[in-house]
Amino acid sequence: ALPISGSHRMVVLSSKWQKYKQKVKRLEADISGHLGLPFTFDAQSGPDAEGTPTGRLQAVGRFLEGLCTWRGENRGKLRVLMLEDFHISPMDGWSCDGAVMDSAAAAERYLQRRMAAEDEDVAVRLIHTYDEWTTDTGLRVQLGAGLTEEHFDRAVNFLQLSPAEFLELSRPRLGSGESQHSSGKRKRDDGVATEAAPSPLKVRKVSKPMPRRKASKPPAPALFTAPDIALHG
Repeated sequence: ALPISGSHRMVVLSSKWQKYKQKVKRLEADISGHLGLPFTFDAQSGPDAEGTPTGRLQAVGRFLEGLCTWRGENRGKLRVLMLEDFHISPMDGWSCDGAVMDSAAAAERYLQRRMAAEDEDVAVRLIHTYDEWTTDTGLRVQLGAGLTEEHFDRAVNFLQLSPAEFLELSRPRLGSGESQHSSGKRKRDDGVATEAAPSPLKVRKVSKPMPRRKASKPPAPALFTAPDIALHG
C-alpha cells in the first residue's frame, strides 16, 4: 500500500520496536527489499510505557494531536491509516480516556477527537490486525495476524477514496451502541471466532504486490521533527 499512498505521506512507527534501534534498521531494510526502493520511517509515535491496548491508542492519539498542531490551520485534508493489533488484544470493551473500545470504529472516533478535526478535514481507518479462534480442545488462540488479503484490500480502498467517499467517512461516526465495525471477530455456526466483514465501501481492484528486489542501502533515518512532538529514539 505504500506506493499507492503517494509521495505526500508520513509513515510512523508505533510498535514497541521503537526501543530497539537495530530491530528498526532491520525492518527498514526488509521493507526496502520488498519495495525495491530505500525506505525509512518518517517518525515514531513514542512507545507506550504501559504495554497495554489503552497505552498504545493514547500514544498514537498524542502523536496525531501534536501533528495537527504542527500543521496549523491551513492543513488540508488528512487520511490516517492505522495498522494495529493493540498488543494482540480484541476490541472487547477496554476503556481509553473514558471511551469504550468495542469496535474499530470506536478507536477511529477516539483518534478523530484527539485531533480536534473539522468534519471534512480528517478521515481515519483502523485495520485491526488481530485474530483469534478456539481449538477443538477448547484452547483459545490469539495472535497478531498481520495484513491478510482482506486487510490489504480495505487499506488500499481507504487510500483511494474519492472526495465524496472521503467526506462521508470523515463525518461524525455512530455511537458505541451503534458501531459500524465489530470487535474484530464473530461467531460462525460452528462457534469459531473469525474476522468480521469490512465496512461496505466499494473495493477497487488492486495490483499484486511487487516482487522482492534487491535495494540499495537505505539512507539514514529522517525522523519527523515537529517542535510540538516529542520523539523517542
